[in-house]
Amino acid sequence: MSDFTEFLREEWEALGLVEGPRPGPQHEALGEYIPSTMFEIWKEFGFCSLDSGGIWLCDPLAGWQDAADAWTE
Repeated sequence: MSDFTEFLREEWEALGLVEGPRPGPQHEALGEYIPSTMFEIWKEFGFCSLDSGGIWLCDPLAGWQDAADAWTE
């Protein structure tokens, strides 16, 4: 754990951190589009939620197209 993710863990646990599934090999292809810091967070906490589900770090490969279409209609 880096100093950065250790700091986040302390802060986020106070917000009710619920860790989720970690990224898999298929996420490595996103490396040119997503900052390395985001990968560090994903690897440490997974696709997690905070604040009783009020804040989410979502898996960008989870099939969000239907939801995106509904929000943009």
